[in-house]
Amino acid sequence: MARDQSNIAKNLPTQADEISRVRDILFGSYMREYERRFRNIEEELEHQKRRLEELWQRVDDLDAKVDKNHRHALSEIRKQVDELYARLQRRIDELEEASVAKITLGDLLIEVGSRIKGSTIAADLEEILKDHE
Repeated sequence: MARDQSNIAKNLPTQADEISRVRDILFGSYMREYERRFRNIEEELEHQKRRLEELWQRVDDLDAKVDKNHRHALSEIRKQVDELYARLQRRIDELEEASVAKITLGDLLIEVGSRIKGSTIAADLEEILKDHE
């Protein structure tokens, strides 16, 4: 019986090798095909991953560029608004000065009219002009 066990032990690796060879013969081409397909899928996934990373980088670049252009446009708009405000303020100041001039002119005309009623025109006009210079 010990002899049978030693024969079995000797034959086991040989039988395992034979089983492996039979499996390789029966399924080897399928396994190689599956392995090839799996490698192709892995390569395609890697390619798509790289492509996706490139696209994300482009999106980030465009986003930064839009932000930069947006900031520039906003700066230009603010500058134009400030310029318009300054022009408007100057115009308001000019109108206020013109209004003061109209009031002064009205006062002068009233004064001239009053003097015309009471005295000679030429002498009074000269006096008024000298007073306001």
